Amino acid sequence: MTAIDWRKLWQFLDYSGDQFTMVQSESLRAQFAGMSNNPVMAALSPSGNGFTSVDNFRARVRLSTWDDYAEHLKPEPKGSNGSKTWVYTQFGAGKPKWVPYTRPALDHLADSVVASVGLAASTDGRTSNIERGDRALFNIPPRPYLAGHAAFELVKKYDFKPMIPLELGEDMEFKQRISEGFAHALNDRVDILISMTSVLKRVAEQFDPNATRSNGSGELIKKVNAKGALRLVGAKLKSTLTHRAMKPRDLWEPKCVVGWGLDTRFYSDEIEDAWGRPPYEMYASTEVGVMGCQLRDRGGMGLNPHTCFYEFISESELEVERANPNYMPRTCLLDEVEPGESYEVVVTSFFGMPFVRYRLGHIVRFTNDHIGYGHEFLFVGRSDERIDIGGFTRIDESTVWKAITRAELPIRDWTVRREIEGIVPELHMYLELSSPYETARLVPTLHQSLKDCDPLYSDLEKMLRICPLKVTVLSPGTFDAYTDMQLKQGSSLVGSRPSRMNPSDEIVGRLVALDRALALSA
Repeated sequence: MTAIDWRKLWQFLDYSGDQFTMVQSESLRAQFAGMSNNPVMAALSPSGNGFTSVDNFRARVRLSTWDDYAEHLKPEPKGSNGSKTWVYTQFGAGKPKWVPYTRPALDHLADSVVASVGLAASTDGRTSNIERGDRALFNIPPRPYLAGHAAFELVKKYDFKPMIPLELGEDMEFKQRISEGFAHALNDRVDILISMTSVLKRVAEQFDPNATRSNGSGELIKKVNAKGALRLVGAKLKSTLTHRAMKPRDLWEPKCVVGWGLDTRFYSDEIEDAWGRPPYEMYASTEVGVMGCQLRDRGGMGLNPHTCFYEFISESELEVERANPNYMPRTCLLDEVEPGESYEVVVTSFFGMPFVRYRLGHIVRFTNDHIGYGHEFLFVGRSDERIDIGGFTRIDESTVWKAITRAELPIRDWTVRREIEGIVPELHMYLELSSPYETARLVPTLHQSLKDCDPLYSDLEKMLRICPLKVTVLSPGTFDAYTDMQLKQGSSLVGSRPSRMNPSDEIVGRLVALDRALALSA
């Protein structure tokens, strides 16, 4: 069994700016010939496809959005001999989005995820103790979601051993699959833990008898064998000797924890305390795969130049577009971005995939920290989910997370949106608490934290003398009840949770109704 070649997987982290640019340019030029077969190109580039350079390509091809591809990207019927693997997600009000992955794209996806797994386990950024045959616990959505396909590719290419067979897990509901995975993990070791960060947080809460809902660990114990029983006894002894409740780290010592989602870095301390390892963050999208990974110092993230071609739209260009929807924003490249500024990400696919100068709708902010080929970045949210309040600020999900974390508020789950009360815009947050907290203190505490995190939000109070924040505290279990209801009604896993930013009237109405029902039954 050959060792994993970390030097090859991590080589891009040591690129210079010139090397990054060269890889981007050569990889993009390699796609030019195949673009003539892309059905959207006639609309994107009316002057034809004979591109002579990167600059020529950028000048002649307009920016695209999902609307340009929706009619062309539809899965082949079952039983057909299609050469592509179709990956699914959804957006907006449950609208499906199907993306065709080629075999080279799937190979690169596996390599990109393993590169992140290795970095997550590394102590020096040069070597890693991750090995072929390591035991992996996947708390992720199944196929056809990207994460599900990635799990199958990791098992096939790197021989990781899942705690439960992946095919078997696909026939289970998501909650059952998570429960079964941890039940099997009790009787075995866990080397690699790849999970939605929110799931890790919930499982950790269920191990705490003081948490709002503490019935989860009992379900795990039911399937324990003799080896698992010894593990439980040892974990109980650890927690007793340290005079605290049992935590997952008392049962397992994973080599790495890899998570995703905007909440990853904001839950980092809690996850590390519970699991013994901090969560390692990846930056990915269904359309192109893994685009970035957390760097060796576990600070910001760096872009992988081998995944796709990157361009960026500055905030100033986006402002012009908001004022004039017919305006076509100009883009810049990585060596032209300004530290401290936010940009919308534009990508062009490699590996024969279909997206050309495609607006992902992701907003990233580049930091002052710099690696060899460019500035590090943080993912801060989606461009279509930012909330405009009074024209002073456009609040993104990252800012809300930062304010909650900074204020040290016991908020277990939340969603926030812009509402109008009379003529005054409000920032209305619907939240669930993880422990008792004086309700009267929530608004002033969170409002002050938002001001500290966002100077433009602070200007609202200075200039208009208003506090736009309003808070509604929901009953414990409201968000989980919403998810259970949605899944029973046939909703997909992605659509089963309320969106963090700007939920619809229908979603808020259901949350409020569930809150009332739970309050009456309490």
